[in-house]
Amino acid sequence: MVLNAHEFCVMKSKPPTESRRSISQRLASASGAAWRGPLYMVLSALFFSLTALFVKELKPRYDFFEIVFVRSLFGLVLVTFYIIQSNASFWGNRKGVLIARGLFGFVGLMCYFFAVQNMASLSDAIMLLHTNPIFVALLAPFILKEKASPVRYMLIAFAFIGALMIIKPSFELSSLYSLVGLCAGMAAAVAYVFIRKATLTESAATIMFYFPFISVILTLPLLVNKYTGDSAAMNFSTDYRDIGMLVAIGVLGTVAQLFLTVGFKLVPASRATIYNYTAPVFAVCFELFLYSRVPGMLSVTGSVIIVVCAGVIAVMRERKSTGT
Repeated sequence: MVLNAHEFCVMKSKPPTESRRSISQRLASASGAAWRGPLYMVLSALFFSLTALFVKELKPRYDFFEIVFVRSLFGLVLVTFYIIQSNASFWGNRKGVLIARGLFGFVGLMCYFFAVQNMASLSDAIMLLHTNPIFVALLAPFILKEKASPVRYMLIAFAFIGALMIIKPSFELSSLYSLVGLCAGMAAAVAYVFIRKATLTESAATIMFYFPFISVILTLPLLVNKYTGDSAAMNFSTDYRDIGMLVAIGVLGTVAQLFLTVGFKLVPASRATIYNYTAPVFAVCFELFLYSRVPGMLSVTGSVIIVVCAGVIAVMRERKSTGT
C-alpha cells in the first residue's frame, strides 16, 4: 500500500545490466544479506506504521483522499525516474490488466487511509490491511488457476474468524469503519493477483507505474472540488507541522517500499510474510506510548490467528513452488 507490499517483488523478474541497476537492486547485491534482509523488512514495517500514524494525526485537517494524492504523487515521481532509468515502457501491452491493477490498488489505499483515520485503533486498521495474503490465497485458485488444498481453505476460514474478532460486528458506525479496513485488505489482494498476471508480459517498472498514476488522476478532481470556491482558504492548513507530516508520509512511504523491495529479494517469502506483520506491533507501541491505549484481548487474539494462518499459508505456497 502500500499500498500493496508485493508489487515490488516483480522487480526481480528481469535481471538488469550493471549500468541499469536500480537503488534496490544495488542494496540487495551488497554483502551481508543474511542480516540485512530481516532488517530491511522490519524497517519497512516501521516506516509504514509511522506513515499510518501521521495519516491518523492529520485528521480532521486533511481528508484521507488528500493524503492518498500526496502519497501517490511521491510514488509517481519515483516510478517515473525508475522507468526512465530502466528504459521501460510507460503504458505496456496488457492495458486492461494494468488498469485493473491500478484501480484496485487505488481502492485499497483509499479504504486503508479512511480506516486509519476513522477507526479507534491504529493497530486494528493496519492488521485488517494485512489480511491481504489471506485474500490472495483465497483468490489465487480462481484467477491464477493455482491448486489449493483443503488445509488452505481451513486456514483461510480461521483467518476470517480472526478478522471478525478485530471487527467486532455490530450495528454501530465503528463496525462499518472496520469493514472498510477489511475491504482495503481485499482490494490489495486483488491488485496483487493482477500484478501476478501482468508479470507474464510486462516489466516491473510498467506495472508499478499504473498504481500511482491512476491514484493521482482519480484523487485530483476531489482536491479541485475541495480547494476551489469561497471556502478554499478555510480548507487548507498552513500549519508547518501538518505540512511536515504530509511530506513525511510521501518520503517514508517511498523509503518503506524501497526497503520492502530489497527485503523480499533477500528473505524467503514465508519469512518475509512474518517480518511484514511487525507493522501492527509497531502500531501498538505507538498507541501505548502516545495515547496510553492498550489493545483489547479480542483484537490481540484475532491478530495472532491471522498472523499464524498467513504464515502457514505462505510456507505451504513456498514449499509447493519449490517442490520441497
